[in-house]
Amino acid sequence: MAPSRGTQAVNSPALQAALLKYLVEHRGVRAKARQVIVVPSAQAAIELTARVVLNANDLAWLESPGYSGARAALEAAGARVAGVPLDGGGIAIGERSDRPRLIFVTPSHQYPTGRLMPVGRRHELVAFAERTGAIIVEDDYDSEFHYDGRPVAALQGLDESGGVFYVGTFSKSTFADIRVGYVVVPEGYVDMFAQAQRHSGQLAALPVQDALAEFIDE
Repeated sequence: MAPSRGTQAVNSPALQAALLKYLVEHRGVRAKARQVIVVPSAQAAIELTARVVLNANDLAWLESPGYSGARAALEAAGARVAGVPLDGGGIAIGERSDRPRLIFVTPSHQYPTGRLMPVGRRHELVAFAERTGAIIVEDDYDSEFHYDGRPVAALQGLDESGGVFYVGTFSKSTFADIRVGYVVVPEGYVDMFAQAQRHSGQLAALPVQDALAEFIDE
C-alpha cells in the first residue's frame, strides 16, 4: 500500500528508505519504509508514541533508574508510571502481578547505567508483551556506539505480534545540530501516527530529511 498523501507531505520517502535499509542491515529491524515516521528528535518520537497509544490512567512501566524524558512524556499522556528495578540483564519483570499497557526500555545501552540487555532477556520481554497485550517502546539509545563486535538484534526484529515501537536518532552519529529522530511503528499504526504527527506539529524539515538520506546512502 502506498503512503497516504498526509504521510508523504511530512516524511521524506528518500529518508524513510535510507533509514530502513540501515536499520534492516545493522539492527535487524523488520518493517516497510512507510512505517518509518520522521520527527525532530527521539524525545519527540517518544511523546508522539505516548500520545497515540496511551489512554488516561493506563499503566506504563519505566526502567528504574531510567530516562526522565520518557517519564515526562508518559505522564503528559495521562499514564500512571511505575518504575521497575534493574538487574544485570536490564529491566527485571520477575513475578510482577501488575499488567502495563506500555513498557519503555533502552535495551542496547540502558540509560543511565549503560547495561546491555542480553538476547535471552530480550526474548523474555517480547514474549511477556505478546502474552499480556502490552506494547514496548524500544529506545535504541547510543546503539551505534555501544558495540565492540556484532550488535545484539533490536527487540523490534524479535517481535512477531506488531507490538514494538522502535525509536532512534542520528544526532550523535552525524551532527548535533541535525534535529532528526524517528520511530518505526507497527503497520497498523501508520495512519494514526501520520494524523497525530500533523496535529502535534512534530515535523522535521523536508530539505534536512532529504540531505540526511543522501548522507546515509553515501
